[in-house]
Amino acid sequence: MQVKDISKNVLLLIDQYLSKHKKTKTKHIVCPLRHADSKHWTSQWDSQFIDACSRQVLFDLGDAADKLKLYDLRDLVCAKIASLVYQVDQNEVVAHLKA
Repeated sequence: MQVKDISKNVLLLIDQYLSKHKKTKTKHIVCPLRHADSKHWTSQWDSQFIDACSRQVLFDLGDAADKLKLYDLRDLVCAKIASLVYQVDQNEVVAHLKA
């Protein structure tokens, strides 16, 4: 993936994240998650940042973070996606995976 393949919206989010964490180390996310609410497993800023993203933006952001080797951001996105799965019924998860 090249930077030109990443949407402007996702690039702006990456810039925002990197600017915040330029001097502030990210909080390690303990897995498995013990709670679906991100404020229980990450910093307040990261929680507000990731909770503001739509599901589609989460997938695009996670893909871009992985390709750009921004592993702390990728882990944050993956944890958020896991927390969304944590909140739904098992049958609903299976139905989405089979679709």
